Amino acid sequence: MADTTKLEIGAPEKPDALMEICDDGHPGGRNPSKVALKDLKAAGFSKTPILRVLRAKCIDCCGGILSEVRACPITNCELWPYRMAKNPFSNKKGNAASFGNLKKTLRSQQ
Repeated sequence: MADTTKLEIGAPEKPDALMEICDDGHPGGRNPSKVALKDLKAAGFSKTPILRVLRAKCIDCCGGILSEVRACPITNCELWPYRMAKNPFSNKKGNAASFGNLKKTLRSQQ
């Protein structure tokens, strides 16, 4: 692990378990997969469904205004299809297209 004793001005004196000194000498966030679960929990993180995390980012991007998330015009954003906390590519319950395909499959099996 990088030396965390040489911090830049403005960085905390004692970096928390989520931070490290990067190769360029500046503080940066550690790889979350290498952070102990207890440290993630201590920092306020919890196990959250990924679609809920993506929606929360969209809400943040839209200044907390839910109607703006719904009306988001930034269709080239990687999160845009997931902004309503639904996966349009999923074949699971809730995807109208996959439900229609399931109905066709069931009818053809009769």
